[in-house]
Amino acid sequence: MKLSNEEENLSAVIKTVKTVEGKISRVEREIVESNGIAFDHAKIIQYAIERLRNKIEYTDIAFNLMPARFTLTELQQVYEVILDKELLKANFRRKIADMVIETNEYTKDAGHRPSKLFKFNPNWNDASE
Repeated sequence: MKLSNEEENLSAVIKTVKTVEGKISRVEREIVESNGIAFDHAKIIQYAIERLRNKIEYTDIAFNLMPARFTLTELQQVYEVILDKELLKANFRRKIADMVIETNEYTKDAGHRPSKLFKFNPNWNDASE
């Protein structure tokens, strides 16, 4: 696991062992190496990232990380960072189409053609039923 910003680089190596007995699964994490992450915080961060990656697939959790108005490119970047993979633009937009509402607003002072701004659709789950 690597965490970084403009000022710091933190990392950890975590050994994960998953055991399944019948219907019960158990995951144990062991910190093998930690650089700049104190105590058991690397395990906590790793678990939080796993939960976020799972929840982003079937909930609106990513919108909690977005401003009230955003571009689809900004939203896609959030998904890509969380999932740690590049997403195809067309597939991503198709997937989140019901989750967003187009506004009549555009980006300002972007240095290029203004992009449309969108907002979260709180009734998105109703559209899929």
